Amino acid sequence: AGRHLIALHRAGYRSLVGIDLSEELLKVARTRIQEEGCEGVRLIRADMREIPFSEYFGTVLSLFTSFGYFEERKDDEAVVAAVHSALLPGGLFLIDTLARERTLASLVRREERKIDGRRVIITRRISPDGERVEKVIRFISPDGNERSYRESVRLHTADRLTGLFRDAGFINVKAYGSLTGRSYDENAERLIAVGRKD
Repeated sequence: AGRHLIALHRAGYRSLVGIDLSEELLKVARTRIQEEGCEGVRLIRADMREIPFSEYFGTVLSLFTSFGYFEERKDDEAVVAAVHSALLPGGLFLIDTLARERTLASLVRREERKIDGRRVIITRRISPDGERVEKVIRFISPDGNERSYRESVRLHTADRLTGLFRDAGFINVKAYGSLTGRSYDENAERLIAVGRKD
């Protein structure tokens, strides 16, 4: 919904493109970007498996677990291949996602809170095959009306995720345990994969 684009703009970057399939999130992003006065930010509605650019970007970022929601592994492969195609030679791709080992060890199965007078109940579980975190978010208004949303995200291992990068043609592929470059191990809070297009 635009928060990373705004942060990058504040850091001095001026040629920015945000891509999302959700028109609703793009509308929120447009409003936030206009309110911030961010010049040079473009928003495109597109599927990350079919990025409508070729050899265009110097860097592509996939932040805050926005990767791994597709049901089939081939779709994750398609995303990494589409990014490779969209990058200029020498361009970098970075994915920031859940660290599998930490997530399995510290999963919060249920939490409840109140937001704007509504009860919000979040339940999480690991899928029977151990491959995904499945989350249900329930919003219950004071009058009893209820809406719920489901999320399911793949828990990649560092080897599997860096393998996707290499299979797509990336070089100098590395895994880190944080955005600050901490080594990846079983205690890492995040899984960060980075690769360069040759």
